[in-house]
Amino acid sequence: MKALTCCLLLALCAPLAAQASNITVTGEGTAASWTIADSARMDAQSMLEAYSTTRGIKVIYDARRLGSGVLVTGKNISLTGDEIDHYVSNVLAEARMTLMPRGAGQYVVLPAAEAASSAPTMSEQEFATAKDWTWVTVTVVLENAEANVVRSVVQNMVSRQGGQASPARSALIVTDRADRLRQVIKTIREIDEAAKTEVRGYDLPNGVEPAVGLKAIQALFTNEMQNREASFSIQEGTSRILVRMRPNRHAEVLQAVNALK
Repeated sequence: MKALTCCLLLALCAPLAAQASNITVTGEGTAASWTIADSARMDAQSMLEAYSTTRGIKVIYDARRLGSGVLVTGKNISLTGDEIDHYVSNVLAEARMTLMPRGAGQYVVLPAAEAASSAPTMSEQEFATAKDWTWVTVTVVLENAEANVVRSVVQNMVSRQGGQASPARSALIVTDRADRLRQVIKTIREIDEAAKTEVRGYDLPNGVEPAVGLKAIQALFTNEMQNREASFSIQEGTSRILVRMRPNRHAEVLQAVNALK
């Protein structure tokens, strides 16, 4: 508690700390800008104090977990708007930490490993306006693909520190920083679209018993049936097979039906 109180007090003294951290702050609020000296070693604690002042927020953190800082390369780096927030997020990432909202005007610095349990949850529609530097959890509803199949593809796309892809009923729950998450969700949508199926009917040739014809066609698509990518049935009272399959595979079904003649 004593260490936490000290951190909060330091945040209130940010104008002095900003000078000591090689960050020159000009302007206020969204109009504020940062200039960072060249070849400076950025101390994460001093950076957070400057950030607290710049954004008019309280940042709660444990200084012992922030590491020794990162080396800033380049001369007189100038940052404005969201560039400041993104820069802070990148510096924290070097220490495997993240910045999470905690109430109005207050943020907390947490280990990246805790991101999935702390990031705000939102829908895809809400995520469209999320800032690139923020960590969020998005529930992506699947219309066609199996959640476990999609997870196996995108699991390696999420961040090793804090990123997560968890299957749910007809959905995938993914956590990451928004800029990375956009590509993950794009890939999920592509996989889901590729898994789309449609139902078509095929009349069996004259003389072919419906049950025999159905069994023969099913034998050719055993793997697809096991993976729930296809299903076959007889339309009641007819000699027509109803096939649910991906559109680009129906030509193979028609070829198989014609081979029964």
